[in-house]
Amino acid sequence: MAQKHFGKSRTSRPELKQHVVVPFPVKTGVDQKRHAQTVVDPYRWFRFRLRNGFTGAVPILERDVARLWRSVREPETFHSFAVFDSPTRRIGLNLRHMTCSQFDGHRGAGLLADAVPDTGTVDIVFSDSKEPLHIEIEPDEFALLDGHYKKRSKIMEDEAAATLVQIAMLFSYCESTHTGSDYVECLQDASCSSIWIRLNDVALVSAPIGHLKAEWRKTKTCRDAPEERV
Repeated sequence: MAQKHFGKSRTSRPELKQHVVVPFPVKTGVDQKRHAQTVVDPYRWFRFRLRNGFTGAVPILERDVARLWRSVREPETFHSFAVFDSPTRRIGLNLRHMTCSQFDGHRGAGLLADAVPDTGTVDIVFSDSKEPLHIEIEPDEFALLDGHYKKRSKIMEDEAAATLVQIAMLFSYCESTHTGSDYVECLQDASCSSIWIRLNDVALVSAPIGHLKAEWRKTKTCRDAPEERV
């Protein structure tokens, strides 16, 4: 009697094993946190403390790091303010009222400070109080060096013309403040009320970047350098 051989059917297929199918892994919270840590932060954090007890942390643009570093390490004997930008605000810091500062560092270590509030107002911290004064001000209509502003200022009263660029003017006077000066700057708020500020007694001033008009100017490091918009 012929022996029967039972072979595999041509139509039969082997069962797929589960490990053959490799699904894309779902990102967990740990994976997302690990990815966030690998992203390079384009800004450098600067933390500071004022004599009145106010502390602040500001992410500063890379272009301002070296200049601010020099100002902190070797403050000028004549000028007292350092003016620089964060991604959202322009900052004026009176170095004579600053007692401590730290660049970078790890969160929770060293100088502890909260981020400078990103408000829609011009915020001023005076030397005698750590509570900021919030002033609601209309955005500037022109840049200080704008030719249109110069034309308008010739046909307007001085006080009216000043309100067109008052935020830029405030920071310009901060940079001009020096030993022996006693500048008093006037700001007109949204209700058209005038607020007079003695700049030597200002420890910190900040304003939304969007409230200032961009200006074209040459960099101070090289006379032949191309103009940049700030």
